Amino acid sequence: MGVEVGAPLPCDALHRLADVLGVVIVLVHDSGQACYGSTRARCWRAVVEVDGAGDVLHAVRAGLVRAGGGASDVLDAVGSMLDGSSFFRKKRVGAMSREQQRANNREAQQRCRDRKAKKKEEKRAAARANDAKKRRGKRREGNDVDYTESDAHEASEPAKRTRRTTRSTSTSFRGEEIASRGVDVEAKLDSIEATLLTWGASEAAVEAFRLEVDRVSIREDGGHIDWYFRSREAPEKIFRSVPDIGRALKLNVPKNAGGRGRGGLTIASLTDAQRGVSRRGNRIVPCAHPARPSTRGWAIGGACSGGGFNIMGVGNGLDAHVRVAVDMCFKRVHLMQANFGTAARCEHLDAATYRRLISDPGIDILCLEPPCQPWCDNDPRHAHRRGDDCPFACTSKDLLTEAFRSGKKVIIVENSRAAVKSALYRELFALAVAEGYLACLVPVSGADVHALPPVVYTKTQVQMLFLKIGDGDAAAIEAAARRAIEERPVSPKHLPSLEDAGFGKRPFIWRTNRTGYGPHNYSVTSSNNSTTSYLMEPCHRGGLGCVTQGCAQMTLSWNTNGPHHDAVETAKAHGGFVRKVDEARPGKRFMDPASGEMLYRALSLLEFVDALGIRNYNIYDDVLVGDLASALGETAGSCAIEAFYRHMKPVIEATLARDPAPGGGQGAVLDVYNLLPTPTKARPAASRSRPSRRST
Repeated sequence: MGVEVGAPLPCDALHRLADVLGVVIVLVHDSGQACYGSTRARCWRAVVEVDGAGDVLHAVRAGLVRAGGGASDVLDAVGSMLDGSSFFRKKRVGAMSREQQRANNREAQQRCRDRKAKKKEEKRAAARANDAKKRRGKRREGNDVDYTESDAHEASEPAKRTRRTTRSTSTSFRGEEIASRGVDVEAKLDSIEATLLTWGASEAAVEAFRLEVDRVSIREDGGHIDWYFRSREAPEKIFRSVPDIGRALKLNVPKNAGGRGRGGLTIASLTDAQRGVSRRGNRIVPCAHPARPSTRGWAIGGACSGGGFNIMGVGNGLDAHVRVAVDMCFKRVHLMQANFGTAARCEHLDAATYRRLISDPGIDILCLEPPCQPWCDNDPRHAHRRGDDCPFACTSKDLLTEAFRSGKKVIIVENSRAAVKSALYRELFALAVAEGYLACLVPVSGADVHALPPVVYTKTQVQMLFLKIGDGDAAAIEAAARRAIEERPVSPKHLPSLEDAGFGKRPFIWRTNRTGYGPHNYSVTSSNNSTTSYLMEPCHRGGLGCVTQGCAQMTLSWNTNGPHHDAVETAKAHGGFVRKVDEARPGKRFMDPASGEMLYRALSLLEFVDALGIRNYNIYDDVLVGDLASALGETAGSCAIEAFYRHMKPVIEATLARDPAPGGGQGAVLDVYNLLPTPTKARPAASRSRPSRRST
């Protein structure tokens, strides 16, 4: 009849079915109402009893009835239908399948669970906010608001809304009135121009656009300025944000553009003591035009460059310059602008975009820092971004595949040990070997700094150096690379402490509590406070360990906001210790129980950057402290990376000097430190002998 099995029958299909069977089909609802009936005169009627409401009715039972009589005769005949009916009996015909019903039920149950979880989270957030208000009220002298009384709290809410409404009112100014209000229009236009250049605009295109300020809107309290722009070429169009201007110029505007600078503490607002002084040449510079790009040595093209710490170490070690450094996050690109200038660009990285970027013949060396989350993130809340098939892993596969097929003579890839051991990277290594690359896998630690000031940082990542064999001797090239890797100078096994690095007595690194997830399963055992955070004091035989984003964030937060109240209260209640397990080690006492004096001092911002093994790095003063902390938590000591590539420079120079082989050549994997797992052969079914093991 032209209707799929299990699908509802429309009226036309019922007409066709009645013609084929030679009957009159009558649909009778369980309420007694005749819903449908054909008008043709035939001797037999097919009476179908249906129920339900809406667009789809479900057949309950059916039978054949002699024609004649009215509707009442038909309804009476429904009850005396033949048991051997050739139609339906106790079936729901025309309804959805059972699999679809179960899927819909599961979706409805999931939506119900999501609603309940959302309500619980809203209640928890309201409780946390109320607790914070209580604590603020207790610390504030002369507070006349009792947050324990709900009536007083509710009475204060209308007044707060009135204040917010009053402060949000603003006045617009144009022309000369803008200058009279002390608004620096030229600086704003220069900043916008610098941003447009990072999105791929040319200076000629920006100049031809002829951007100017239409008006500004200043709030009554003088705290915030809303900017409105227009172009002289199209004065009827008003732009309210920089991303709108970028889209008008048809630039590659990132999705997260436009939110930088709102909410949070900027570095410019810190005091001199909070900023500190760097011993490694790190500087805080005013935000203006991007830094002037360098042109020394070879040209490096970077992707997923983050804050530029790794690619900066590579460039310093090889005496090369950064021709292009691309990242998807605009905040990280803004950090790189202070060091690489207009070479730092914000792009959506996929296979096609990266193929276009590396097609530049001026790029000599490719430097990639693919995401490590698929293999390092153990948080159960982030299960969607783990494994070789998640979107982050697919990004790594696409970028490295395009890099190997580009034919560039030197490719540098940075990632974690867990990523190198994954099945995806083993496939990529096989592709590199087929394309004629010698893959050198070398673990580099932040503490591997020779003849440099101590670096109190022990994070280890893997530098994957892919060298094009070309027309050279593969065995000789592999032997030279192996000899260089084995002879590289590293620091002694002794890891310096912060005191050894010259940061004064008893500084600290604040680490968040990671109870319930993480490879180390950090837990707090102090009584009556199982959720408090804790301190990690560097010992004389250890360093800071792996500095996470949360660790950097909390350390700099203490620098600006003071000690966390949970740690203070816990120390007061337990003899100056934050954790019960530290009572046996007096060196980790957090507070003097007699005087209440803090025994630790906070690291300044530049001291913290020094402790991570970073040097000669510029930071704009308009960067948010939280954005800088997030970028610092992902880096791995640029000093160690610089020292490694300075040692490997002769091997890389020889690779760049070789000509490509006509057939591409056959590569190999050089795993000096046995980072790859040793494969084992499966035992044959007919044999009981132990399989042999061969190292990769």
